Amino acid sequence: MSLKIDKDNVYFLPPSNKNSLSTTLPQFSDGVKSFEFKVKFKPDFSKSKPNTNYGIMMLNGKHLGISWLESEDGQSNIVGSLWTEDELQQVFSPLTNYYGKRTEDYTYAHFIVDIENGWMRLNNAAESKASVTKEIKGKLSNDYVFSYLWLGCGNNFENCDDEFRWNFYGDISYVEVIINGKTIFQSKCGKKTKYKVYDESQSGNHLVKYSSEWFGE
Repeated sequence: MSLKIDKDNVYFLPPSNKNSLSTTLPQFSDGVKSFEFKVKFKPDFSKSKPNTNYGIMMLNGKHLGISWLESEDGQSNIVGSLWTEDELQQVFSPLTNYYGKRTEDYTYAHFIVDIENGWMRLNNAAESKASVTKEIKGKLSNDYVFSYLWLGCGNNFENCDDEFRWNFYGDISYVEVIINGKTIFQSKCGKKTKYKVYDESQSGNHLVKYSSEWFGE
């Protein structure tokens, strides 16, 4: 099972829960020592454009998370991004298979941010050089305290300019979010309704399909 993603079909985890059903909210505040994003995805390369970012699993604001970047020369990279108080910091891993060719199948990406020890890592199961680690220079930006965690874009709110939405086109078949070593959302994208993807981690955080009407936009 998978989710078909495009500019009209994206999902989010809100930073709060009005019904108090969440056992651990998806909030990225000062108390967070580490967090991890895991996602299995397959881009629709027929929709890709050169020098364009496509958000796969990201916090809005100063975009943080996993994206896919299509370069001018046709090279594709999985990108792990975050902002410190000073600058954008990124790690890159080629979106290729073990033979060096661009993979047309599903790819598994795992982005780890260890704030306490000052490093980030991007694991890419499709690439033979699967793990790329980089030191985090400076303190993580406080821009993410009230951010939404988006699946399929960087930010899909109506007041966000198109160039910063980073809408992804393709399929997503697995998602997991870990905060301080605890899984707070997990889904194989099979247990869902028209408007919701259920949290299989039993943490009470369900992915919601975005609609501008729900936000009065």
